Amino acid sequence: MPVRLGMGRRYAASGQVVDISIDANRVAAHVQGARAEPYRVDVSFSVPSPSAKKKIVAAFAANPVLAARLFAGEMPLEAEEIFRHFKCRLLPGGKIAEGRYDVTFSCSCPDWCNPCKHVVAVLLLLGEEIAERPMRLLEFRGLTEEEVAR
Repeated sequence: MPVRLGMGRRYAASGQVVDISIDANRVAAHVQGARAEPYRVDVSFSVPSPSAKKKIVAAFAANPVLAARLFAGEMPLEAEEIFRHFKCRLLPGGKIAEGRYDVTFSCSCPDWCNPCKHVVAVLLLLGEEIAERPMRLLEFRGLTEEEVAR
């Protein structure tokens, strides 16, 4: 894993993630590896059930300062507590149910290790995006800016 992490860092830093698109809780990217054709990387984040999402949105509405802090570029600890209170995850963290993981990823490369260096490169760039704009993490969990700002 340390070798893959280092190579993933190099791929991310050298621009080998040639495109990345984010659609709600799914991320698709192409990473240029050793072959002529870039590898496709897919990342999916689990989202709260509709009833849990409704409660999470209501909790943010009850405390508008949290939304303001998110939009100002801060990740309040209370945001994670709200998700945890409703038995959901904000921060990635392993299995959520038997055989189901909180965040899943795949790559079209032939490497048998998961995550491969291409996935690591994409995850590192997503981490940078979240660090710059913490609201993105809530978007990955299925909440929109409009819902959080209510």
